Amino acid sequence: MTRSLRRLLSSAGFLAVALGPCRAWAVTENYCSFPTSLTTWTYNGNAFEALNSVIRLTDSGVLAEASSAFVTAPIALTAATPLHAYFRFQMGPTPTGGDGVAFVLQNSPLGAAALGGTSVKMGYSAITPSVEIVFGTFKNTAGTAPANNVSVVLNGSTTANVATASSATVGFTMAGAGVLSGWVDYNPTGTVLSIYVATTAMKPKTPTLTYTGTNLFGALGTQAYVGFTSATGATAAETNEHDVYELEISTAGIPCACEGDSACSSTSATPACDAAGLCAICSATNATGCPGTTPVCDVPTNTCVGCLTNANCADPKPICDTTALTCRACSSNADCGGSTPQCATSGVNAGDCVLCLSTTDCPQSTPICTSSVAPPPIAAATPRCATPQGSAPLAPPTPTARAPPPLPRARSGAPAASAPRPTLASAAAATPSAITRAGPASPASSTRIAAARRLRATPPPTCASPARPTPTASATPAAPPA
Repeated sequence: MTRSLRRLLSSAGFLAVALGPCRAWAVTENYCSFPTSLTTWTYNGNAFEALNSVIRLTDSGVLAEASSAFVTAPIALTAATPLHAYFRFQMGPTPTGGDGVAFVLQNSPLGAAALGGTSVKMGYSAITPSVEIVFGTFKNTAGTAPANNVSVVLNGSTTANVATASSATVGFTMAGAGVLSGWVDYNPTGTVLSIYVATTAMKPKTPTLTYTGTNLFGALGTQAYVGFTSATGATAAETNEHDVYELEISTAGIPCACEGDSACSSTSATPACDAAGLCAICSATNATGCPGTTPVCDVPTNTCVGCLTNANCADPKPICDTTALTCRACSSNADCGGSTPQCATSGVNAGDCVLCLSTTDCPQSTPICTSSVAPPPIAAATPRCATPQGSAPLAPPTPTARAPPPLPRARSGAPAASAPRPTLASAAAATPSAITRAGPASPASSTRIAAARRLRATPPPTCASPARPTPTASATPAAPPA
């Protein structure tokens, strides 16, 4: 037994009877488990537990069978008790065979041993009080329902259905269609009984049949036995195999909820666990099942749509049509707002919501709309407001080079650059005390002074091709001063 089923069975008001091998604990792709031995059921007439924990109600080709199978223990009912049931069953292999399967809630004095008759009586006749949800496949002359119908019957009647969905409403031939999924939801507020049937485990958006005339507590009392009935007729044409694979029923909420996306196969058509606990195409938190053209999940219906608000749309179709739930182009300024209040009705941006269409749409700080600048226009994918110089920032000013400081002036007022370079003799004349203190220059000192003068007179080297220098006469050392 899985941890999910243990949790469900321990919940107040929950009863789950699952037939066949368990694969997991999601309602729509995989199913809850239960012990393989169906000791909690009572079998009547021709009903028995077949291989793989399947309840076989009737056999194909066997005439005049009548069967019922009920969970041995009843469930409690009050005036405020809701009811949710999910079951898997099959009727076949003949598409025109009979007679069908009924999901039955009853409080007969016979309890779980209650059994009706064959053929049109479908194993539930004379069981009272009772409410039958009938999935009929054969048109009997004595019956009132057409072939391939879903109907509601009270107190085992074979002559009056209180509500019927025709074959056209069902939408497919149930017999021979393989394993079917059925759902029965009862809401005590308004006494609404909703019935669904499908060839897949995905619950349809719309009920196959809705009936509002019966209060289950008023019809059945304080308890109900839950199970299935079936029958075959007097000819081979009115026979089929009728099997039940699973029953989940709850008076405290949706049975066997998926509890998260991990319980729904990510590779299936229903990868999201919705708010009702069923695997669906998408949910408020999972839209992976929605294709590119319809990427948004409409949560109330669990269907994929193009958009729900403008936030789901973008240029060139920025507006969400809330009726068609598709994106469209804007048609007037009333469609636009926020930072893009203007609707462009022509040009390259036609259908888009933009910031501006002319300079009158721009604030004083950026008074020029780029779509109206001329000449030359400012290239922009979408019109925008800018300064008169455009949106490009001004280049910073080039720094001015500093002038070199002026040369010092001579004492006479003439520029120092025009004064002759002082010589040793003039320096001596200007400061005789310094020369006197140093003493007379030696012959070696005079030679060094003359060499320094020659180096100052030599021009600096250049990048011209080298040429052999012309020898020059050695300079005669100047005589030392007296």
